[in-house]
Amino acid sequence: MAIEVRWSLEAVRTFRYNLDYLSENWSFREVQRFIQQVDCVTSRLAEFPESYRPSEKNKKVRRAPRE
Repeated sequence: MAIEVRWSLEAVRTFRYNLDYLSENWSFREVQRFIQQVDCVTSRLAEFPESYRPSEKNKKVRRAPRE
């Protein structure tokens, strides 16, 4: 059973910052690859939340490692 993945404000801000940076400094292909990787991790997190480590501050929050 999949769960809802909710992004923190910090996560949204960081994601947008990364997209802006990649758009300015890398190719369209790299931007697409980054988005695909984020989508993959988000999907995996929704399906298998226990496979990611809980946050130290809030045990209900899971942290996906950088890949």
